[in-house]
Amino acid sequence: LIYVLLNVSAGIMLAGMRQLPLRFIQLVVLVVAVVDVFFVAAMTLVTGGFDSPLYWIFILLIVRNSIVIQSAGVQIAINVMVLLAYLGAGLVDMAIQDGADGVCDWVIEVISIYQHRIDTANAASALTLRPRTFE
Repeated sequence: LIYVLLNVSAGIMLAGMRQLPLRFIQLVVLVVAVVDVFFVAAMTLVTGGFDSPLYWIFILLIVRNSIVIQSAGVQIAINVMVLLAYLGAGLVDMAIQDGADGVCDWVIEVISIYQHRIDTANAASALTLRPRTFE
């Protein structure tokens, strides 16, 4: 109900946007985008986590955010928030279904894989860098 009221009030504000300053309109669009992210994440959690058909809504949110938000930095931040919200909803669903231990083990495994990749990349770059000698 709160989600619907917020979207209706934002729609009314955007309908009368000729009287509102540009910065305020951009703020309203940003707030609606953030609220949409959390609402769709909550709905994804309720409808099955990673197996939810609402996965496609996240992709549509990314496209919609790219169209309505002009600033590249804000676009990137919001779209990363969309990805993290989907990941979070899926992990919470896994924790509810499988127990927290299974999710913690999975998260630790993913982090260790990425840490290994970073260590490998750092070692490879250290081998290619040679110190300069000045004569």
